[in-house]
Amino acid sequence: MTADDATPPPAPAGAAAGFGLDAAALHRLFPFHLVLDRALQVRQAGPVLRRILPALASQADFSDHFTIRRPALALDFDSLVSAASTIFMVEARARPELVLKGQIVPGDSSTLVFVGSPWVTDLQTLPRLGLTIADFAIHDSIADFLVHIQAQKAALEDTGQLARQLAEARDTALKASRIKSEFLANMSHELRTPLNAIIGFSEMLSTETLGPLPARYQTYAQYIRSSGVMLLDLINDLLDLSRIEAGPYELEESDVELAPALAECLAIVTAAAQQKGLKLSLDPGPAGLAVHVDLRAFKQVVLNLLSNAVKFTDSGGVALTATLDAGALALTVTDTGIGIAPEILPRLFEPFRQGHAGISRKYGGSGLGLSICRNLVELHGGSIDLTSKPDSGTTVTVRLPPNRVIQRR
Repeated sequence: MTADDATPPPAPAGAAAGFGLDAAALHRLFPFHLVLDRALQVRQAGPVLRRILPALASQADFSDHFTIRRPALALDFDSLVSAASTIFMVEARARPELVLKGQIVPGDSSTLVFVGSPWVTDLQTLPRLGLTIADFAIHDSIADFLVHIQAQKAALEDTGQLARQLAEARDTALKASRIKSEFLANMSHELRTPLNAIIGFSEMLSTETLGPLPARYQTYAQYIRSSGVMLLDLINDLLDLSRIEAGPYELEESDVELAPALAECLAIVTAAAQQKGLKLSLDPGPAGLAVHVDLRAFKQVVLNLLSNAVKFTDSGGVALTATLDAGALALTVTDTGIGIAPEILPRLFEPFRQGHAGISRKYGGSGLGLSICRNLVELHGGSIDLTSKPDSGTTVTVRLPPNRVIQRR
């Protein structure tokens, strides 16, 4: 820790009023915090944050140094304060590998405080950022603490003590994960049942099954139905991701005829494609081709990829092709859509990650689809790759190993 880290810069009066803490206490307890004024200028930053982002000077504009990965909201003081109960993911522009996960706490009427800690998913990120365990406050989460301990294990002399710390942290994290998964499993019926009722009854109203409605009411009913479907899709994605992460996810495998399964998936997205004037095409590969897979998981992967392709394509079309390569099966979904910036591609399969800033506001979605696809494909021993260029479309290829492929004569 340098002298600059140890001595916080002067802070405006009331900057930490939401905590009842002065600047020195904020620096000690929240080394990665930010204090913003109503113009969203950085009035104060935590000592570790200032060390790894030396360009972060007092009075700097927040938007010059950070982007908000989620939630999607207008970047203004009142919007940030209104979302104070939401978990924020804040990414540093100069160092995209630095993502802070935390919350907004209102200060006085003219300031707010963001408190968080680095969201680390790769152990190599810590040394790249120049961080050590001493940089983290004692209140950091068990999951983060586990990562920090792992990253510093080479520097610890007492390996027995390290093993005990890792075991305790692992057991705590696993217990928390089991509790979360059990809760979601128990809640799935309670969540889906009222949503299905909302969707069903609103569809009856919008289609005037029981009699005519005023045009305005019919429009409202359509809005209710579409919102219910979106919410149900999000809940299903969250439940699927939770089950996969909790593990073990048991596959119910069977021999599946490839051509009919792909045709069924394509038929499901046909209506959405026709509304946008898109052309759909299918090449199911050699006749008699089958795969040994979990049918539900297989269709979910194909549908997620096709739905993404249709959603992010405004003109042209989407092609689904199957080919054999040295006995392995390659399923390819190609579109002529908006494409993805190259700097986003390496992180696109992370949960909640979408193609570029603002995309969720325009196209919707949870950002979980590709993450779920990757997990389900890897459970089958396969792989998934994505190539794309902005404004030139995207190609996603799923590869299943030869032991999953059946060629019937």
